[in-house]
Amino acid sequence: MDILISSNFERLVFLSCGMDCEADKKFMDNLKTTGKYEVTKEMKEFIDESFIGGFASEKMVSERIKNVFDKTGYVMDTHTAVASAVYDEYLKNNDDDTKTVIVSTASPYKFTRAVLNSIDGGDHKEGDFELVDKLNEISKIPIPKAVEDIREAKVLHDIVCDKDKMKDEVSSFLNL
Repeated sequence: MDILISSNFERLVFLSCGMDCEADKKFMDNLKTTGKYEVTKEMKEFIDESFIGGFASEKMVSERIKNVFDKTGYVMDTHTAVASAVYDEYLKNNDDDTKTVIVSTASPYKFTRAVLNSIDGGDHKEGDFELVDKLNEISKIPIPKAVEDIREAKVLHDIVCDKDKMKDEVSSFLNL
């Protein structure tokens, strides 16, 4: 995963440059080749007028996951919980009744430990797949096929090394 070129961020750039495909491509190409680009004054104005930012502490995220689960039975992933908590803070501090949709794009199965700790207040020490099963039992949300595939996958590499030896291990593995 290349977080330097986040798809969400690329969509923001696309929107802020007036949905101009060529301009967006130029920005993304500059980012890829030089590691940076500079947005225009108009793009900055669009972003300032169209978006607000916020953050949620781990405590706020955990409380949001639990509250939503307790009220609705919906199991929220940590990313969606951040969005929901930030939106609640926004509503508390602004006189804005604009209809809002929070789109969940992550699976709670990606964050089983944090989600389960939030829901039941535990400090889960079980293995990852035990937590997957426990989340499935609590939520009744089907376990994603990709998660099941990992559970059944053959371990291909089990080398453990000190951080300072990592480059040598990778070189050895790649026969360099």
